[in-house]
Amino acid sequence: MTIRIVNLKGSVTANSNVLVLLTPSEDIKIGDSVIHGSISTPIYVQEIKSNTRIIASNVFATNIISGSFGFGRDEVQTKFNKFLNAYYGFLEKSGNAQEILQNIRSYTDVDRTIDDLLSNFFTNYASNIPQTIVSDKRTFIKRVKDLYKTNGTEDAHKILFRALFDEDIDIIYPEDQVLKASDGEWVRDYVMNVTEGQGYNPFFFENTKIIGTASGATATVNNVIKLTSNNITYYQLSVDEKSIKGSFLLDEKITARKLVSLSNVINVNATIIPSIIGIDILDRGLGYTTNNIITLSSTTGNSARLKVKNLDRLGGLRFIEITDNGLYYYPNTIASINAPHMRVRGNVVIVSSTPTNIATFYASAPHGLNTKATVNVQINLSNVLANIYTVINSQEFRFRTTYSPGTYSANLIYSNSANIKANVGAIKATDGYWKSSKGKLSELVYLRGSKSEINQFPLYYQPFSYVLRTNIPNNEWNDIVRKTIHPAGTEVFGEVFITTTGDLSVEPTAVETEVWNYLALTCDKDTIKADATTFGGSNIVGFNITTDHTFILLNYL
Repeated sequence: MTIRIVNLKGSVTANSNVLVLLTPSEDIKIGDSVIHGSISTPIYVQEIKSNTRIIASNVFATNIISGSFGFGRDEVQTKFNKFLNAYYGFLEKSGNAQEILQNIRSYTDVDRTIDDLLSNFFTNYASNIPQTIVSDKRTFIKRVKDLYKTNGTEDAHKILFRALFDEDIDIIYPEDQVLKASDGEWVRDYVMNVTEGQGYNPFFFENTKIIGTASGATATVNNVIKLTSNNITYYQLSVDEKSIKGSFLLDEKITARKLVSLSNVINVNATIIPSIIGIDILDRGLGYTTNNIITLSSTTGNSARLKVKNLDRLGGLRFIEITDNGLYYYPNTIASINAPHMRVRGNVVIVSSTPTNIATFYASAPHGLNTKATVNVQINLSNVLANIYTVINSQEFRFRTTYSPGTYSANLIYSNSANIKANVGAIKATDGYWKSSKGKLSELVYLRGSKSEINQFPLYYQPFSYVLRTNIPNNEWNDIVRKTIHPAGTEVFGEVFITTTGDLSVEPTAVETEVWNYLALTCDKDTIKADATTFGGSNIVGFNITTDHTFILLNYL
């Protein structure tokens, strides 16, 4: 039995199967029969192009203009269609089979997946992280790969605590407090001067690998300081010597990718400033002192400072120190040093000879001269140019002169300047220094800790332990750290760093001449009993803490 669904006005052209409806309709379905008085053989809806344009299963025999068309549907077919619509509607609901198949690609994207599947992401990628303590689960899953890339490092520990607890931590190493013979570490800093790029300032380079965009050279930055010279602001990066790979170029741009937190990865950039990185001594010269002045000739250079640091016993240059490597020095920079200052006292004996007189200089100290050297000999305050033709020994030499015969007091004045050359580059090695107090017995370094500490924590004072100092109780993070980022072969300890904020303001009239003492305490107990606590120190001994005293608990050790 056919049920008429709807009646609509429409037009059709003879020998065409396109029916154009004058009134839009959403009620017509494929398979519906088309009803009109001129139709002799059954015609059905084959395709619906739009809500006003229908493709019929057969052509129409005559032109029909604004005719009345009916659309019928078999009763059994109507019920079956309803069933199919309901069935497919069920399958297409969120979480059901058809919907999952249609949106399977979306479910693999952590940003678009459904909440029920987030637990599967944690199972696969962060199984050791309790989901209950992660506030932004989607961001955590997206960035957990970056966490694993830094696994075992200080950065990994700091990022994990920020992500899970929104907490900054300090990391200390008990090994640094243990005295070992010859344990001191002599290091040399390698520094690079840079100008700030766009976006983030160069302080974000700290503890990060930098890359030269042109050279491909890499290095790890340990420290960053901001400096100003002649109204030029720049940053000095200290890089780890062992991490330097390749050679950075002058004026090269450097970049770094910095993982600030699991939800924030930034790109930092800067430009290298060419600087003086060393002075080559090609000819030491003689007669110099530490007061001699070294100058640099450069059209662009700024603020470099050099000084004579070390001399041999004859005043020859041995080492020139760069106290400030300056800015914007290029390979055409010329280095020079002024005339020697040192004089050697002595006597000169001149005897008559042809064609000129012969003079013998007797120095009070070694002169360091060679045959054919040229110096000035000052006789009676007059400088005599002396071309040495014989060196008798380390304190005597001969030269010819027109000066009158006789014996005179004289001074040897060196006239030949040393030859030095300036080297420019991107990275300069600084003088070395002891990195820490390791190897030196001090208030910071112990023989091995107290006996009670060793008995209580036998693995604490050793080279492969580290301590996380945080406000978070140990039981909340210890298992997570050990299963995710803890370096194999090491032992981790925790120190709870408790801070208390209070209003210490008082009315001026309340203090008058009274002095308040605020004590900073460390303790190893959960609870402090004020009436049973004493404070001992170099200035106070057996000082009883009472409930009337104000104290601030800083550390929980």
